[in-house]
Amino acid sequence: MSETRKHRRSAEHPPVQVSQPTKKQKTSPPIEWKSCEAFWNTLSRIHLTKGALRELDRRNARYSPSRERRTARTSITKQESPTAADFLRRCGSRQAKELQRFARRGGPDLSSLEGYSEPVVPCPVMSSRLSTQRSGPNLTTKPATINTKSTGPYSRNFEQKLIDNGIFLDGYEYSDGIGEPEPANIGEIMEKLEQRRPSLSPSRFGKEEFRSFVRYDRNAKKEDEVRISVVPVIMGKVKDSRTISGGIPFGKLKSMVEVDENESGEKLTAPKPDIYHGARPEQLKKSIRQNLSSYIIPSTQEDLPIAPNHFFEVKGPGGSLSVALRQAGHDGAAGARAMHHIQSYGQDEVEHDNKAYTFSSIYHGGQLKMYAHHPGLSEEGKTEYYMNQVNTYAMTGNINGFRAGAAAYRNSVDLAAEHRNRLIARANAVLQACQSTSTASTGLDFSTSVARPEDTASETPAEDDEDDNNNNNDDDDDDDDDDPEMRPPRKGARASHPN
Repeated sequence: MSETRKHRRSAEHPPVQVSQPTKKQKTSPPIEWKSCEAFWNTLSRIHLTKGALRELDRRNARYSPSRERRTARTSITKQESPTAADFLRRCGSRQAKELQRFARRGGPDLSSLEGYSEPVVPCPVMSSRLSTQRSGPNLTTKPATINTKSTGPYSRNFEQKLIDNGIFLDGYEYSDGIGEPEPANIGEIMEKLEQRRPSLSPSRFGKEEFRSFVRYDRNAKKEDEVRISVVPVIMGKVKDSRTISGGIPFGKLKSMVEVDENESGEKLTAPKPDIYHGARPEQLKKSIRQNLSSYIIPSTQEDLPIAPNHFFEVKGPGGSLSVALRQAGHDGAAGARAMHHIQSYGQDEVEHDNKAYTFSSIYHGGQLKMYAHHPGLSEEGKTEYYMNQVNTYAMTGNINGFRAGAAAYRNSVDLAAEHRNRLIARANAVLQACQSTSTASTGLDFSTSVARPEDTASETPAEDDEDDNNNNNDDDDDDDDDDPEMRPPRKGARASHPN
């Protein structure tokens, strides 16, 4: 009987298969921005961090005399400083008379000069020697260089850089004490996340499965262990591996911060979410992909998911929650920008409906935190990106808490897919309309090269859930629609595609 249960659990929660690049990726520490002059010059406020001190040392070294030059100057001065007897022997008769006149009656009061170091003013002999040595290879002047260490979201200055560029993390307050605005569809989001999942019913996820999850979480000491053993239980079964990936820098995306063309150096490197969900590349028509590539195609390997709008950041027990928040905020802003560009494709004006179509999650220390991201307009008319917490779930406290958190996560993946597919279908329809107009005016036939929006919407697998039969789902294992224990009430039922 126990073997049957073990086999059932392993089948229900297989390891997450994340699509990876065909080429082997070089492993590197998590970095988000590189220390450079442009980065520090554009910060509105600089926090006292190790990176800031390194930058101060670098600048001080540039404008102060080199150590080599100071050492050489000191050694030359010491070698050429004559004694009193040597000086008197070198003096001529005229200098000797002047010295006697100067020293009569004990000479002037020199107590005010006591403690001063010997002036570094070489005599003519010293000048000739110094000029000779300067022309030699040993004292060749070289620009002072200090290797600066790359850092990232582990610095508070990283967060300040995001704020200066209109990317606000959860909990941000303006100077007047007012917090960042919530998305206009926050109520719909929360209602969607609270929907039950048949796959988490007592008949399919019971106490034994929950105890196994708690054991996985307790034994995972490193971030990779959490990602391999804990996260798959939360996510459930992945039905389309081509819509999920992770651990890949979004190096092809345009930077989320403004770059001064007159300043060299990179301000922020690309986001690198642990897990992300996006669309198959072929869902969005090629001409649109090419037009919006710097906003929606994250990697140079173009068969990976595009238009990412759901992200998962994972930390081990010793990891920093504040670091994860900065990472998730950076990820979510990139995703919200991608959705915004697809939404505004072909429109005369950029559309701002203040709704969130992008989501992120953080798992740390047995807690699952979920966030919504949406763009908005600042008072100056610039696009800003806001991050709002939707809910927090204690995943290891009891089975009901786990069910609520896991259901919310899976529902958020479904909701992100709904919004993504709807916006992609809309962009494809705009392109089709433009090409139809061109066909009518030129007599060309585009019917074989442009798909209909409804064809695009069917390029991803259909949902299994009772409430999501018409959605394209990336991550779902809910095929038991007739489970009476988890059937949602009709009173709160909503349409498949939220507005």
